[in-house]
Amino acid sequence: MINLYILFLMKLFCGLSLYLYNYQKSVHAHIKQNDEMYEMIREMYKKV
Repeated sequence: MINLYILFLMKLFCGLSLYLYNYQKSVHAHIKQNDEMYEMIREMYKKV
């Protein structure tokens, strides 16, 4: 019974770490995208 509980906790922990890792990756991608848009807007502003 204890072994099943430990196995369940390990699965839960692994799932949580994967979820957090993917979440961080998407946040970083979002920030990078915003930087690119900011650069583009600045270039357009310079042309005007």
